Amino acid sequence: MARGLRSILVKSLAFVIPLIVCSILTNILMTKDPMRYFDGEYPWYRENGEYAEGHEDYCRVLIMGDSVSKSAWLPSELSEDTYNFAIGGASPIEEYYCLSEYLQNNDAPEYLLYSQMPSHFIDAECFWTRGVYFHRIGMPQVLDVYKTIKSITGEVGESFSIKRILDIPLYYSYSPIYYTSAVLKGTIAGREQTNRTAYQDVIENKGHMYFGSNNGQKICAFSIVDGEHFQCDALIDIYFRRIIELCEDHDIKFVYQSCPLSEITYSDIDNMIIREYNAYMEALKESYPNAEINAELFYYSDDLFNDDAHLSEAGATRFSREMCDKYAYIFCEESDA
Repeated sequence: MARGLRSILVKSLAFVIPLIVCSILTNILMTKDPMRYFDGEYPWYRENGEYAEGHEDYCRVLIMGDSVSKSAWLPSELSEDTYNFAIGGASPIEEYYCLSEYLQNNDAPEYLLYSQMPSHFIDAECFWTRGVYFHRIGMPQVLDVYKTIKSITGEVGESFSIKRILDIPLYYSYSPIYYTSAVLKGTIAGREQTNRTAYQDVIENKGHMYFGSNNGQKICAFSIVDGEHFQCDALIDIYFRRIIELCEDHDIKFVYQSCPLSEITYSDIDNMIIREYNAYMEALKESYPNAEINAELFYYSDDLFNDDAHLSEAGATRFSREMCDKYAYIFCEESDA
């Protein structure tokens, strides 16, 4: 019996010790030089976190949302004191914590403009693979999400199932289970120079950047909802409302503005989805009469897009100029001051 236990112990150690060594090595490499190892979206998440930690010039107009928002709103076409604080893939869950952090370290803006694709009201698909993976969302925030889930009577999406709790220590210890690929690719190919260039570009453009590359490919329809109905996820709804309420607490005017869909996407949407989406937005208007919610879905021609969802330079310029006119009370205030 003793010999059997020793054999089991030796085999266990033979498995556990290499795993511990790999974990320590991965942690050292990823924390020491993340620009070298992380993929191409890391620079934008890093810049977003650094801007939240503090910046010199006052930001009067803060733009938030997902990649659609990040590519559509051009600060250069709006005002000198506008900053695009959106991050690709973000849902209102991540954005609530980003805004909370921002307000802890900076003077509150006068206006917050928020845009996102309708699909991010249904699923926080990048919460783990972007927000947590890049450590933009800290462990206390993730634990707070699960605390919030306990207060919800209905079901939440698969992204926040109970089994995902086991991922928390793996991500925040830079476990090789999730970070080996980044270490290998960064070691072999080296990503630092590309990442640093992207990092400098997004700083120079006040948080704005483009997604996709319009090289003449055919733009296809983008599924804004996977299914026949629009139903906002219960957890996401809580956090979207928290964003609005956080703005109210800090005397920030909250404005939701939808971004254009491609024409082929708009023509592909079922009328039932549009009605249910509009009904959800109307309910928000009733709940928050001081917020301005302009959620009507509309489209631009397909040739103004870099890909199925994101505007090209010409599309972003058109959209930003139209928004500058539409919200003249926001963007003309600077010159009238």
